[in-house]
Amino acid sequence: MKPLLGLLAGLPLLLASCSSGKQLVTGPDGPPKPADEAALAKSATLYFSFDQGLMPDLARGDPIPAVRVLDPKDPKHLSFKIGPPADGFAIRDQGVSGKCLEVTQDPGGWLGFPARDHLAYAKDGWGGAVSLWVNVDPDKLPKPWSAPILITDREPDDAALWIGFGPGSPRELRHGAFPALIDDKALSPDDPKAPVARLANPGFKPGTWHHLVMSWDRFDTGKPDAVSTFYVDGKKVGAVKDRALAMSWEINLAKIYFANYLDRLDELAVFERPLTADEVFTLHQKPGLLAGLKKK
Repeated sequence: MKPLLGLLAGLPLLLASCSSGKQLVTGPDGPPKPADEAALAKSATLYFSFDQGLMPDLARGDPIPAVRVLDPKDPKHLSFKIGPPADGFAIRDQGVSGKCLEVTQDPGGWLGFPARDHLAYAKDGWGGAVSLWVNVDPDKLPKPWSAPILITDREPDDAALWIGFGPGSPRELRHGAFPALIDDKALSPDDPKAPVARLANPGFKPGTWHHLVMSWDRFDTGKPDAVSTFYVDGKKVGAVKDRALAMSWEINLAKIYFANYLDRLDELAVFERPLTADEVFTLHQKPGLLAGLKKK
């Protein structure tokens, strides 16, 4: 099914308050309410309907992707092949809204779109969100890690935000919010101290679409009050919170990646601000809500 690029490895050292759950939970503010759809659409900075191809329908910044390639002789040296790959991706019918993207083979690295101008990154505090739909058989995904979304200028265990599947059976669904490493040693995502929110058994079955959101706030402030919240199918699963989370990115190098993922994706959107629980619920209830952003 759809192969994204790049393999997630171990992750960084920084304790995080995370929830680890076997069931979805609702927030503390009661039943969700319909959100302002126009405000949601206005906040989108990068949007993919995947109805016509791999390229975004909306991009406030540079829309040209690149495949990140590691030098086998020097794993710390990164190079990028600019432009969409010729193979590895196909547009399929029966998306959650219109058509969808299927990653059919590994394109040879991590396929990423520039984060600059698509995220409101600031060294004195910022937030944002990503919403996407997946149709996936977790047992057929690459191991040890597979991530339909990964944002970093480094590695999955260093200055990175991601949603991914773990190596076990059933495959745990995880959201990682890993701050930039300074002198710390990277933690494995399996470590209970790792800054990861977890859903032990998501119960995903092939042929079924599921909605995933990560929404974060108060990053790079130096204060221990940052939070990154994880939602599955419109409901909060958990959060990485109550500590300082500094990405310290070189924003020109940061990219929004598909990482080592092989299956279907649809309705992928990046937002310039955090989303409320009501907005997440509304996006889940209306998968085609952002269709007005499609290229005419």
